[in-house]
Amino acid sequence: VKQGQLLGYVADISNTQIRVAVEQADVALVRSATRGVQVRFYSEPLAPVNADIAREIPAAASRLPSKVLGSAGGGEFRVNPADETGLETAQQLFQFELQLTDAYPPAYFGERVQVRFDHGRETLAKQWFRVGRRLFLSSFGV
Repeated sequence: VKQGQLLGYVADISNTQIRVAVEQADVALVRSATRGVQVRFYSEPLAPVNADIAREIPAAASRLPSKVLGSAGGGEFRVNPADETGLETAQQLFQFELQLTDAYPPAYFGERVQVRFDHGRETLAKQWFRVGRRLFLSSFGV
């Protein structure tokens, strides 16, 4: 073992926090209409765990909190191919920190999760309007 080499992590599993990246088009909905949050760990996908939004990182950024969120790591966010770290995205993202409300130790540090923000019930017409508005605004680069 060389001096300064990482050997492991010391973590308080009773205080598990999760960092989530949200596209700019969805951030207003997450901020204003979230009624609940569920997290599913990839090691236990059939066991949803409840969570709360602990805080929002205040500014948009084009840098991911983890490589696994980018397309190079199997995630859905496109990363800049010129970036060697695989963290620089092609779009602006907002980040939220989630705090688990149910006690659930992750299988390992840095485990990938699937997050579902519950926004309550909404009529199909409202959903179509929101999607149509987003498409209309994106055609102008907004």
